[in-house]
Amino acid sequence: MKCSICDANNPDDNKYCGRCGAQLNSPAAVALEDQIRAVIKAELKGESSVEVEVAEKIVKRLITWTKVFGVVVGVPLTLLLATFALLGWHSFSDATREVEEAKNTALGSIDTQQRKFSIEAAKLDTDSKSLQTRFERLLEVADNDEALTQQVKSLQKAVNHIEVARFDSSSAPLDASQAATLEMILQKYQRAIAALGYTGEQATVTVHITPDDSDPSRFAYFDQPTRSVWLEKSAVSDPRNMLREYTQIVLEGGHGALAKDYFSPVWAIESGLADYLPSSFMDNPKQGRYGNSPLTVTQPWQRDPVDAFSGRTRRGWAFASICWELRAMIGRESLDKALVKTWLASGAIYADPSFDSLFVGRVLANLGVNRAKAESVFRRWQLLQ
Repeated sequence: MKCSICDANNPDDNKYCGRCGAQLNSPAAVALEDQIRAVIKAELKGESSVEVEVAEKIVKRLITWTKVFGVVVGVPLTLLLATFALLGWHSFSDATREVEEAKNTALGSIDTQQRKFSIEAAKLDTDSKSLQTRFERLLEVADNDEALTQQVKSLQKAVNHIEVARFDSSSAPLDASQAATLEMILQKYQRAIAALGYTGEQATVTVHITPDDSDPSRFAYFDQPTRSVWLEKSAVSDPRNMLREYTQIVLEGGHGALAKDYFSPVWAIESGLADYLPSSFMDNPKQGRYGNSPLTVTQPWQRDPVDAFSGRTRRGWAFASICWELRAMIGRESLDKALVKTWLASGAIYADPSFDSLFVGRVLANLGVNRAKAESVFRRWQLLQ
C-alpha cells in the first residue's frame, strides 16, 4: 500500500506508514485531502503553475500533520486556517472585512442592474406610448383613406355620368329610357374611338329628334360646326344611325369641316368610315333607317361618279363594305386602329384627286403583317391603281 503523504510503499496489513508514520487508507484523511485540494483548486484557478505547485506542497504538509497527530477535531480548524492563509487573511477581522466587501460589491451590482432595469422600463414605456401614438395615427389615416376612397368613388360616378348628349325631343317625344339608352351607347362608343387612337375632342353633342319624313335620304344627318345630330323618330330604333352622324362630326373635328364637294373622294372615304366604324363597334354589318341593310360589296370602286349621290353615298357604302370584308380576315382591332390612324394623318392630302388611292396605300402601311391580305382585297375592288 502506497502512502499518500511520502509516497513510500508499505505492506497491505500496515495501518501506519513505516517511513513517516502517517495513517494509511484513512477515510477521514482521504476526505480531508479532497476538501483541501478543492479549496486550493477554486482559489488558484487561472494562477501560474509555480503557485499551484507551492499550494500542493502546503496541502501535503497539512495532511501529514493531521494524520500524524490524529486530531480529528482539529481537521476543520486546520482546513479553515489553511483557507485563511491561502486567501491572505491573518485574522478574523480580515475575513469579516472581505465578506463585507463582497456584500457591498454584490449590492452595488444589484443596484446597477436595478438602474439598468429602470432605464429599460422607462424606454419600454416611451416606446409603448410612441407605438400607441403611431397606431392612432394609422387609424386616422385609415379613416382618411376611407373618406378619400368614397370621394374618389363619388367622383368616378360623376365622371361616368358626364353628359355626352343632350336630347331635344320637343318636336317628337322621346321617353327617358330611350334617351338614357342612346346616351349610354354613345358614351361607350366614345371610349371605343379613343381606344383606337383618336385623340381629338369628343364634346357633348345635341341630338334633335324630329317627326318622320317621307324623304328616305333625310332620316339622319349632322352639322359639324354646331355638333348637332338630327334623327327622325323611326331612326332612333337603331343606335348606329346616331353613331354614324356622330362619327362624321368626330372625323371632321380633327381637320375642320370638309368642303361640300360630294364628288371628292375624301367625302366618299369619310362617309365609308362613318358607315363602317359604328357597325364594327356594334359588331353588326346591317344599317339603314331600320337597321336592315347589310354592308355588302356589289360593284367595283367608282373613280368617276356620275352624280353626287353616287359620288358620296354609294362609294362610301362600298368602302364600308370592303372594310367589313377585311375585318373578317384580319380582325377588328388591327383594321380599325389602322383606319383611324391613317385618317388623322391625312389632312394634308384632302384636296388631292387621288385621295382614295393615297389613303388606302397609307392604311396598308399601317397594317404591318396584314398588308398582303388587305392589298389583295383593295386591288380586287379596284381601290388601288
